[in-house]
Amino acid sequence: TLFPYTTLFRSGVGKAIDVLRRDTVALFGGEADAFDLSIFSEDIQIADARVPDFRLSGLATYERLLSTMHWSLKAAASTSRLEITSVTPPVNNEVYMRWRLHIWPRDPLEDARSFFGNLGAISLGSASKFRKRSMGMPFIFEGYSRYEFDPWTAEIVKHTIDITNPPTFLSDLIRQYAPTDRKSTRLNSSHPRYL
Repeated sequence: TLFPYTTLFRSGVGKAIDVLRRDTVALFGGEADAFDLSIFSEDIQIADARVPDFRLSGLATYERLLSTMHWSLKAAASTSRLEITSVTPPVNNEVYMRWRLHIWPRDPLEDARSFFGNLGAISLGSASKFRKRSMGMPFIFEGYSRYEFDPWTAEIVKHTIDITNPPTFLSDLIRQYAPTDRKSTRLNSSHPRYL
């Protein structure tokens, strides 16, 4: 009889959806340093929906990717917030999660302004007014994640990401944080402006 199998599968998928709703929002909201990885397969595949050749594999790689994204947001954003706008019911062992990420970039001079403001060197008005002014408009990224489940264990075996607005490839985001070639960043001395 398949009854025990379907019950275990449904409860496993239900647990995974609960974990994804809770931990994904916390991860991108800057609140959580831990993500429950028990819902993922050891051989999980990470893919970009628009670049079929781009793939990352393994639970350790997935954990490093999540950690890098969390650290990057904490370093580059003063505030971030993730909204899950919809989650589809599981069909054919897949769940789609639509999301919207709001990122308020960090003011690079915020520490200096706070330092000089505390010394009384410059007048910034009230701190709350300054914080509201520096928040500005957020950058908004929208997209969806497709989670594919193993039909026997209900573990997530594949996570496909598609950033739909602005249209950005996951590989471009990863390349943005890769080390750059120092030779290409030197000033070109043959350019008339630099002579």
